[in-house]
Order: sequence, then C-alpha cells, then structure tokens
Amino acid sequence: MACGVLLNGRVSTCGAGGFGDFRDIDRAWMVFTGMTYGPFFLMDLVGLDVIFAIEKVYFLESGDPRDEPPLALKEKNRTRRIGP
Repeated sequence: MACGVLLNGRVSTCGAGGFGDFRDIDRAWMVFTGMTYGPFFLMDLVGLDVIFAIEKVYFLESGDPRDEPPLALKEKNRTRRIGP
C-alpha cells in the first residue's frame, strides 16, 4: 500500500498505522503532487464524520476487513473530533 493513495481510506490508514504524522503526509503529498492541500487537510475540510460514513459504506459493500475504517478514525468520530 502506498501512502499516496486516497482510496478506501488508504491515506487515513497510513496516518493511523504510524507511517507518518498527518502533517508529514500532507506536506509530502503537496510536494510530490503540486497540489495546494494534502489529504488530511481535505478530510478535515469535508468532515471526519462524512469520511467515516463513506469508509463504512466501502466496508459494508466489500466485506473486506482491509476496508474497515481505521481505529483512529472511529475514535475521532466517537468523540466527535471530526473537523474544524
């Protein structure tokens, strides 16, 4: 899995899996893609509650344990730390 893949929660898994701090991943994304914003900034902008709901749909549709929302995202949603 590459940390630059923003599909089915793969970037959020990178952050939750200890591959890097969310700021480091955002910076790397912006440097390598030339984009203005990184994936974690965009997830915050959309709202982690929305991202969590999307991740749950992916998981329910596939049934694949790899598509289950990361624990860090579940916890942020549970405690309502879901965005700006």
